[in-house]
Amino acid sequence: MPKPNGYYFYMQAMRDEKPHWRNKGNGELSQLCSEGWNRLTAQEKKVYNDMKHSSGIVLPKPGKKLVGGTEKGETDLGGQDSLGRSLLQIHLSAEAAVKKREAEAKFCAEMAQNNVNRDNFMQEFYVISTTNYCITEEMEKKVYVPAEVSIAAFSLSNGVNKFKKMNVFCKPVIPFGFTLRVKTSCEKRLKVPYPFEDALPYEEVATMIYNFVQEHIIGRKVETNGSKANGNIQTNEKPKKVIIFTHPNYRETCEKNLEAIFDGAHNIPFQVMSLADIVVAFFNIKTEYDKMTSAAMGDYLDHKRRQLDYKDRYCDHHEKEDAPECTTAILAMWMRSSLEILGSAGYKVKISDKISKPKSTVPENFTW
Repeated sequence: MPKPNGYYFYMQAMRDEKPHWRNKGNGELSQLCSEGWNRLTAQEKKVYNDMKHSSGIVLPKPGKKLVGGTEKGETDLGGQDSLGRSLLQIHLSAEAAVKKREAEAKFCAEMAQNNVNRDNFMQEFYVISTTNYCITEEMEKKVYVPAEVSIAAFSLSNGVNKFKKMNVFCKPVIPFGFTLRVKTSCEKRLKVPYPFEDALPYEEVATMIYNFVQEHIIGRKVETNGSKANGNIQTNEKPKKVIIFTHPNYRETCEKNLEAIFDGAHNIPFQVMSLADIVVAFFNIKTEYDKMTSAAMGDYLDHKRRQLDYKDRYCDHHEKEDAPECTTAILAMWMRSSLEILGSAGYKVKISDKISKPKSTVPENFTW
């Protein structure tokens, strides 16, 4: 029986990633995936092409069904689990996730080594943190309702950049039956008013993030014409690969929040990767014996394992509130912890005393 090719594995990964593609047949799915496949680099395609060698999956010959036993070393994944999910898709998703993590860790290791080789410690790394009004865990298809989004930058030699940062609240799009939970989150956890008059619709938040990426990361001036913001921003130029890091423990939630804001993963103007991967890559270059894993680094960087220092937050509203779930304070903790551990490894790092504050989206006269 023939082995599936790399494009087949890519199709299954996209079917799992895009919920509205899950019921598409292979013929229609192949047409939908062709554009994305052609945009992949040779190295990115290699991740999927290598799966045909490591996977035990086989395809039936044309006109035949895969029934009964399999040959030695092959796996029949034609069934479903107790929840009705395809065993094939579960297997492919898990395998693709492992390959993706390995490829990203390798990419970060090469990036760190290149910077060290060139004695370049001024490169800025952008980090993103998000919070939620709610996540509908009890629904069959979870809905993510993003609340606050913050992005900031740091480098080893200059520490946290005091100017390259953004902070915004989203106007919640609340699923039916979850209004009370959103109100409770605003009052008890997020410490923002409900309704929040200065919160922006998703499409305006998407445009704000897009403009930040263009101006600060890519270095392209964005022309504003006062027209209504739109998250589905198109460009004829070949896109530069933009990476923004986040904590690996909260990466899936961050990506789902961005999908909600940008109306689909394909509209997000950057790739989200693990902050632990890039930090551990630099750390392990300097440490000959005491190497760290990305998982261990993730535990070290996790803000929930230590007391947040709210003097580092750069939003005006949370300054007056008692221990809010503030993405700017979380970002500051991640960046400060990254610099501290890299300093312990022998890098000459700068740890800023305080982060200045940009204009807040919270009303100045707001009180509970």
